Amino acid sequence: MAKVGSITYDQFKSFVPPAAADELAASMQTFESPGYFVGEPQDAVDKAIELVAKVWPSCADYVEGVCNEEL
Repeated sequence: MAKVGSITYDQFKSFVPPAAADELAASMQTFESPGYFVGEPQDAVDKAIELVAKVWPSCADYVEGVCNEEL
């Protein structure tokens, strides 16, 4: 059975490259609290979702698109 746990942001930063640790932790905090779209009007959220759906209608399409990009 899976167990769910949590770690502090300092613990998280200890697992990622030091050059990116602060930025990655700040990004995670944006999604966790209070939320990525906090304060945005609902129509802005809907437009963002609609735009993403046009570009990548599914997770499989996203992965395929990323894997086929020229580097």
